[in-house]
Amino acid sequence: MVRFELNYLDLNYLNFLVAGYGAFLGSPIAYPGDLIAEYTGEIISEDEADRRGRLYDKQACSYLFNLDTKRCVDARQFGNKIR
Repeated sequence: MVRFELNYLDLNYLNFLVAGYGAFLGSPIAYPGDLIAEYTGEIISEDEADRRGRLYDKQACSYLFNLDTKRCVDARQFGNKIR
């Protein structure tokens, strides 16, 4: 489980063997106007993210998001509007 604390939101990120990844609020509090969205894209290794990151930095356009120490999501080509 990966845990993020964004100001007042306690977000838990879990990997389910059957269904994949899911995000859950650790507390029942979400305020009107809060944006809770799915960041989609290609899941790549950290090594591949480093390689792509060098290219993206030259273009000043990167949509890499670290999942953990071994994997990233690259939303540049296959991402949604949240990227």
